[in-house]
Amino acid sequence: MMYKLLLVDDEPEIREGLREVIRFEEYGFEVVGEAGNGAEALQLAEALSPDLVITDIRMPLMDGLALCRRVRAILPTTQFIILSGYDDFEYARQAIEVKVLGYLLKPISAAEFAQMLQGARDSLDEAARQRSDVSRLRGRFEASLPLLREGLMVSLLSGGITPEEAQRHAARYEEDIAAPAYAVLMAQVGEETGDDKIGDPELLPFAVINIMQEVLDSWGRSYLFRYNGMIAGLLMLKEDTPAHFNEVLTRIEEARKTFTYYLQCELYIGVSTACRDLATLPAAARQAISALDHAVLSQAEHSLCVRDVERSSNTDLIMDGNQLRQLTNYVKSGDEALALTALDAILDRCRQGSPAPKVYQTYLMELFMGFLRIVPDMSLEREDFDADFDRISKAIFGACPAVDGARELFAGLLRRLIAGIDESRQSSSRMAAAQAEKYLAQHYMREDLSLEDLCLHLHLSTSYFSAIFKKETRKTFHQYLTELRMDRALTLLSGSDLRTAQVAREVGLPDPSYFSYCFKKHFGFPPSQARKGRPAQP
Repeated sequence: MMYKLLLVDDEPEIREGLREVIRFEEYGFEVVGEAGNGAEALQLAEALSPDLVITDIRMPLMDGLALCRRVRAILPTTQFIILSGYDDFEYARQAIEVKVLGYLLKPISAAEFAQMLQGARDSLDEAARQRSDVSRLRGRFEASLPLLREGLMVSLLSGGITPEEAQRHAARYEEDIAAPAYAVLMAQVGEETGDDKIGDPELLPFAVINIMQEVLDSWGRSYLFRYNGMIAGLLMLKEDTPAHFNEVLTRIEEARKTFTYYLQCELYIGVSTACRDLATLPAAARQAISALDHAVLSQAEHSLCVRDVERSSNTDLIMDGNQLRQLTNYVKSGDEALALTALDAILDRCRQGSPAPKVYQTYLMELFMGFLRIVPDMSLEREDFDADFDRISKAIFGACPAVDGARELFAGLLRRLIAGIDESRQSSSRMAAAQAEKYLAQHYMREDLSLEDLCLHLHLSTSYFSAIFKKETRKTFHQYLTELRMDRALTLLSGSDLRTAQVAREVGLPDPSYFSYCFKKHFGFPPSQARKGRPAQP
């Protein structure tokens, strides 16, 4: 594997000497660019993404340490070797701070340099191995399995994962989460009532999980874990029957009594109704929490099922939060085909069975609210969609359209939102690019002007801004700034009596030599020729 190398030194003979003395290819490096100062090197690094930068520490415009910091901000994996003609502890200290691979004092011996270059190659190889070392990754993965399993269960109850993704992850974690039906329990530890108190708020939940898991394991499959300050349980039911569910409730109460007996501590438990698929687990979790709240408030000395405290509690037609989030994400990304597919998946659930009118109406309202939230999320103008929202809300609260009619209404709104988001996004990109161009036009003469300064002014991340700016202008930040400075310099040179050194300062490049270099590289002729028909200034 060949790594990309950028050489940076303000003395061309040093760069030449390094290339003559060291055959970089033998150490696995290809010299992809050279720069005579830090500012030029920063532009090249942005364009070439080198793996290693070898740079002098003392250079005009931007020193080597500043270059390391600036490059690392945009290319965090790039490594550095510092060359210095100064045996100064402060330089070495700062080099350590920016985590350079090596620090060499000039004059540099070929053997010492070759040794450091080999070390750089070894370091880059090791980093590559760590990223691709399958056995090491597998070991870390296996050590993390308990946390990964718990994370999967938390995601299932919170709606942070789709059923399909959950099944894939479960298989990877060597867990079986398939079952004819499911139930969710939520538990909370109360006051310790015995004389021999544990008094440890972290140990008690751990005891709940262990004792209840032992009791429930004798009945069937279950997972107990910490969940938002509570103890949660996901129960895999063997049958989808009322009789079997009642048996489950009996086992849960047995586990509660076992815990209170051994630890002399109150334990409150809320249980959901049975649900048939993984997509409805978030709704079941909300039911279990509601039942737990009742148990805590009433100081219940037994487990409470939500059906005992709330009428009509079921999960037959409850919005799948994952499906709704997926739909709105497709709308936000502008993918009409996938958004329509997701909409059909949501509405198809209404065709299964015969949901009660009020249940169906509530389901459509949840879908409607998902669309409604897209407007503020994407910073759209609400009044642009008021007519659409008014039409759909009247339909839902009126005769309530059948599934096909609802699909037509929401599909129309979906297309309107996608069009509005696309227009807003293009306008936003154009506006950001225009603001950037205005800022650069006002500040190009600043010697220390940087991409970070501009992004701070625009309140945008450097990566996002760089992408939209290049899309709108077809230039990188540094290309645009250089062109702006050179065009302004040409105007000043051809239309004023300013000396070349003064023009250089006026455009933010105070080093006359570097200015002349940039000017000739940009236009193909030196600054002196820009004074056509006028005597060249000394």
